[in-house]
Amino acid sequence: DGTLNRRELGAVVFADDKARETLDAIMQPLLLTMILRAIEDARLSGASVCVLDMPLLYEKGIDRLCDRVWCAYIPRDTQRERLMQRDGFTLEEAEARLRSQLPAAEKAARADVVIDTSGPMDYTKESVISLYAKEVGAAG
Repeated sequence: DGTLNRRELGAVVFADDKARETLDAIMQPLLLTMILRAIEDARLSGASVCVLDMPLLYEKGIDRLCDRVWCAYIPRDTQRERLMQRDGFTLEEAEARLRSQLPAAEKAARADVVIDTSGPMDYTKESVISLYAKEVGAAG
């Protein structure tokens, strides 16, 4: 039927900078509107925290909307291996996705809080819960 599945679409977009730029130009205004609406909804509801889970937070300038930025950090080699294992990417597919983002080390250097996610999931989960409690306690 001529449609591409998610992996096929990703292969096209991440292999072709022009295709990715075109897709970004189409999607970014809509995404920004959705993000601004979610932030406003959180404010109006009295939420103490609003979370934006965004791999391209810095690249798209969305960090300017944030009071604090947390960064989940793992070394590039581990990040590439996880992409390959979790999503079944080839080495080339994983590298193409990593090249489309700022290096994790640069994101970590810019962030207010860095969470090392290279260990077991339970350790990461405990770290996030502890950091969240400190942040909300400090804000409240």
